[in-house]
Amino acid sequence: MFTSEQKAVFQGLGALVITPFKEDLSVDYDAIGFNMRDMQAKGLNPNNGFFVAGGTMGECGSMSLDERKKVICKVCESAGDMAVVAGINDNSVINIVELADVAKKAGASAMLLTPPYYIPYDDEQIFQFYKYVNDHTELPIMIYNNPAVAGRDLSTKMLRRLSELDHIFAVKQATSSIMTFVHTGMLKEKLLIFTASSSHMPMGSVLGANGFISFISSVNTPLQVNLWEAVKAKDWELACKYHEEEMILYDYWWSGGMKQNAGTIVHMKKMMSMIGRKGGHVRPPLIDNISLEEENELKKILYKWNLLEEER
Repeated sequence: MFTSEQKAVFQGLGALVITPFKEDLSVDYDAIGFNMRDMQAKGLNPNNGFFVAGGTMGECGSMSLDERKKVICKVCESAGDMAVVAGINDNSVINIVELADVAKKAGASAMLLTPPYYIPYDDEQIFQFYKYVNDHTELPIMIYNNPAVAGRDLSTKMLRRLSELDHIFAVKQATSSIMTFVHTGMLKEKLLIFTASSSHMPMGSVLGANGFISFISSVNTPLQVNLWEAVKAKDWELACKYHEEEMILYDYWWSGGMKQNAGTIVHMKKMMSMIGRKGGHVRPPLIDNISLEEENELKKILYKWNLLEEER
């Protein structure tokens, strides 16, 4: 169950912090701070959002435990007065508790945690997984329902049961089932609900979502902020306008623009570098090089968003 303070702090845009890697594939910690400061300069603040560090889009699966700790600490250090949710996905509850302790000491306000992955575990196993973390940490827990990672969808019944654990206060909903997505709205009195993509807004807000978590903020922060402000004001016509602007990128991806699995990360880093942010490189198994055709399509989107001057 969430508190009134958590509802006030965790609302709006959950801005995902990308992890830039140098050419030798070491983590570029300074670039993390640079990108966060630029997002804040472009309108992200405690009244409209919070940061999310070290999650799936932050390539947590390709980093060592020590690197993940340092990334979380760097994000907390660079966040200023903004709240930070630390991504601590792992199959090992021992690693999770260790990461959570580091995150709490660094100043994170909550953790983001998927169910265990590799094997699609049953409901009781998943409950005991979250219960162990709940009982051995003090950091509030945002469940990340991501079937693509965990191999299964968490039902609303399961989420309702998990909401009774002391530290569970929110869910990031990435279900691919429209029925589960709609049904999640029934939990809004127990859990703060966040859609796992800004593409689900403003529809998610109608169902009771307290915001959305998105990595497009790493490229077009003002558009994401404007989308949330319109949703918050219940100006649905304006919210739909910003939604349609965002859909230029999603339409490209969903229509076959991605040439590799999880290619969104590669594309986002390329776009960040194009506009002057520090996207850096990706680590295997992601492939760093994209085709000239992909690069040109990404440029066209940045032109339409007025983030890049069109070449004459």
